[in-house]
Amino acid sequence: MIQVQVRKVNGNYSQLKVEGHASKAFGLPGKNILCSAVSALAQSLFIFLDKRGLVEKYSVKSGRLFVEAKQSESVNPAFEFLLGGIEVLKHQYPAEFQFSEETL
Repeated sequence: MIQVQVRKVNGNYSQLKVEGHASKAFGLPGKNILCSAVSALAQSLFIFLDKRGLVEKYSVKSGRLFVEAKQSESVNPAFEFLLGGIEVLKHQYPAEFQFSEETL
């Protein structure tokens, strides 16, 4: 199961944590199409934020990506783009996703 967690602080997205793997029904590790789709979305968010100097801290491990963004309104469209893609995948493969959003 793929777990996606986002956090909002003062109305702005501030964190993304993606961890886990889709079931082997979608392919073996390294060739799993669902994991690849989620990875592409999450890594695109990280690259977008990093190129603009908006990454506060991050961690990348096998099956896990954590990004903490600097507090800025300009991160919201990037997070909304990512979440739109995650929502489509979650709708198509509901048994493979767990999603949570925390607002502080």
